[in-house]
Amino acid sequence: MATAENPHFFLLASGSGGIRQVKDLKGAEIGISKGTIIEYVADRLLSAHGLDPAGVTYVSVPKISDRMSLLAAGQLKTAVMPDPLAALAIQQGAKIILHDAAYPKPGASVLSFRKGYVDRNPRLMKAFLAAVEEAVNRINRSPSTYKNLLTEKKIVPPTLISSYRMPKFPRASVPAESEWKDVLNWAKTKGFLNVDLAYKDSVNSLFLP
Repeated sequence: MATAENPHFFLLASGSGGIRQVKDLKGAEIGISKGTIIEYVADRLLSAHGLDPAGVTYVSVPKISDRMSLLAAGQLKTAVMPDPLAALAIQQGAKIILHDAAYPKPGASVLSFRKGYVDRNPRLMKAFLAAVEEAVNRINRSPSTYKNLLTEKKIVPPTLISSYRMPKFPRASVPAESEWKDVLNWAKTKGFLNVDLAYKDSVNSLFLP
């Protein structure tokens, strides 16, 4: 999840595209991945800054690497990118127009499991989440100790690692019901869902460490 020091999602502009501030986005084409968290975050970021998402044109570029290449070449004027490839795009000349540091909740990452698996393996679920929490605590205590893992696991490009700032990872929690409902309503409005999904049937905090 984004923090004040470490944004997670960025709306970037090509260095040669002429877009320099939020007001320039009105009517602009924005490269996204349709039907994903990228589109959801784009909608929420635009709305948070007083822009109607209906007033821009989304261009579907599903692969992040393609989006970055098109942005660098000026074939896309703007695009929504996640960290850390957003940092690489910025290094290559892209300009930050918006990011989610002040609006972190839409971009929260989650772990999800099939209900049948959870029901059959409650002890394993608790052990797994306890291990994740231990990893989070270790990284947050000493981020430099684990920084090279980002390149070893091909998460951060080698050309970026020396300047890349390790984000602070959030402690164990679950999304609030209001967040769940916002995503659900967004997905229904977009036509991705046509049924209601109950929060209590989909979110379970009992296994958190």
